[in-house]
Amino acid sequence: MPQYGTWVSYGGAARIVLAVVLVAAAGGVAWAGTLLPLPLRPARPGETAKTFMLVIWGLAILAFLVCLPVYVRHARRETCITERRRLPSSLLRPRARL
Repeated sequence: MPQYGTWVSYGGAARIVLAVVLVAAAGGVAWAGTLLPLPLRPARPGETAKTFMLVIWGLAILAFLVCLPVYVRHARRETCITERRRLPSSLLRPRARL
């Protein structure tokens, strides 16, 4: 399988260090979450923020729809999506030599 980009998998001691760092980070976030005053109510957005969020949401959907053909073309090129094979026309025509 071809390798793209510069991604190199973690191995050996680096894998263990990464796991320890991630567990420590998750523990720190969990501990900080226990210190929050509950119930926490975020401020409701104003009209300008609501309009901005809806416009950004619409632009994200539009960008996805514009890029979708590129994604499909790339997937076909990488043979993730295969075209259906058509039946031979001789199977669909009635036989004249019976």
